[in-house]
Amino acid sequence: MAVSYHLRDLPPGLYQVYPDSPDLIGRLSRALRAHGLRCLVFPLQLADYLVADTVRRETAFDLENQGVTGSRLSEAVDGIIRDSPFHERSCQAPNTLSGGEQQLLAITAALQQPHEFLVGRHCFDFLSTRNMQLIEEHIVGHEKRMLAVTYHANMPGHEQSSMWRINGEQLEELTKTEMEASLPEWQADIPQWRLIAAGVEKTFETSGFALLIPDLVIDKIRCLGIFGENGSGKSTLADCLTGIEVYAGSLTAAIPGTESPKLGYLVQKTGNLSQGLSIKDILQRFIDHERISRLDGGRIEQMLNDLPEYQALAVQDARLGFRLVIVAALFAGDYDLVILDEPTYGLPTWAVANFLIRTIEEWGAKPLAIISHNRNFLAFFCDRIIQMENGTVHEADF
Repeated sequence: MAVSYHLRDLPPGLYQVYPDSPDLIGRLSRALRAHGLRCLVFPLQLADYLVADTVRRETAFDLENQGVTGSRLSEAVDGIIRDSPFHERSCQAPNTLSGGEQQLLAITAALQQPHEFLVGRHCFDFLSTRNMQLIEEHIVGHEKRMLAVTYHANMPGHEQSSMWRINGEQLEELTKTEMEASLPEWQADIPQWRLIAAGVEKTFETSGFALLIPDLVIDKIRCLGIFGENGSGKSTLADCLTGIEVYAGSLTAAIPGTESPKLGYLVQKTGNLSQGLSIKDILQRFIDHERISRLDGGRIEQMLNDLPEYQALAVQDARLGFRLVIVAALFAGDYDLVILDEPTYGLPTWAVANFLIRTIEEWGAKPLAIISHNRNFLAFFCDRIIQMENGTVHEADF
């Protein structure tokens, strides 16, 4: 039987609310204020909430604004840091944390504010299951209520987690459903590729994090999945592979018949890069760099206009939907290997899965690597999965 609550009567906890309209954040905040309830609305990018120069100062910032000073402030911050994943990194700069860790820090800091409700969009899209459990415990421990406007859809055989929708001033639990999608048919002529690492070392002095892969060869890959906790090195591995980061050693994607493969890369924070741009603007950049032809740019635009999966996503948030414009251009473009970092960020998992399938059908499949916290999503597409842990390849599924 479905459960419903008036917003004013919600018990402490985390509530994932389905965005049934682009104005859902506004409706939620107006309904809460109508009941005299204080709410903090996060910016779309949670990292924008962070303002201080260290993790410790960030944790103290909201407490200081409430007049907590001196030894009381120090003791309070010590307690918060001790119970968080940042207890050994209190002097680290927030911008040196991974994307998911920055989200976690922003929520941890905001919990110190005197608001009954926290409201945000896509607050947990970069958070691992372990860190989501941790922040939910923090929310309940602080007797707060967090309304996270987000999509959540699992793979076949895995029921959907608790989701809610707003009906006037009431939250109603959605019926649990199972998602359906047809498996992608990988073409037999997709070239298998190899990931070869030798003596790879990348150290970040500001954070102390190090990517260390002394020796690794994964053979006969069509689609590689890269899985791991926040800060485990997933994006750093991709940044090194694509040459964005300078590192010691050798890291190579070896594709038969190609001496220097061209790598197409969907970076994690593409939404910031595409802000204020149109579909035509994004495609024009690929045309200017001679990665797609003008004819292909027109075909991509027509495909997106005709594709319900894309239209439904773009209506909700253009900056997030534009990630899929880039995905389509990467498959259509002059790239030998496509790397997608968190392609489901801020978007329904199954809509993205279906979009990838449709794009592959339209342009043909290419060697592919996907970074994701959703191992079920990876298992759906990938024939090889590696798990990152503390900057190393902890597990390889051969």
